[in-house]
Amino acid sequence: MLRLFLSITFIYAAVDKILDPNFLQPDAPTSLRSQIEAFSQISPIGQYLPIVINNSVVFGVLIILAELVVGTLTLIGRAKFLAATTGAAISLTFWLVATWQVRPYFYAADPAYLAMWIVYALAVIPKKRSR
Repeated sequence: MLRLFLSITFIYAAVDKILDPNFLQPDAPTSLRSQIEAFSQISPIGQYLPIVINNSVVFGVLIILAELVVGTLTLIGRAKFLAATTGAAISLTFWLVATWQVRPYFYAADPAYLAMWIVYALAVIPKKRSR
């Protein structure tokens, strides 16, 4: 059930970004660039965000592709550990960038997604083969 929830959520997130006509438009008030500019003021990794701001279209496409790949791999049950750790890394990044200052913390979804990806990763750790 966790695998299904995480996969559908990540695929949905990617499709939502694809269908948003403003997501990759740098001048739009709801674009990735505009959001990152605002978050950079409060993020604990704000000093690194100008790289994303100046290359927002490239990073936007990478986010969409990463969410699609992680969601699809998780849905079909392939490269489980890689998908889970990548999903955790994406959720950690979103938490540090976007929802770090959300108070109380339980209003932010990213820490919960991070925890779910970690649980899933622990459940699918590759087993060492005995000789």
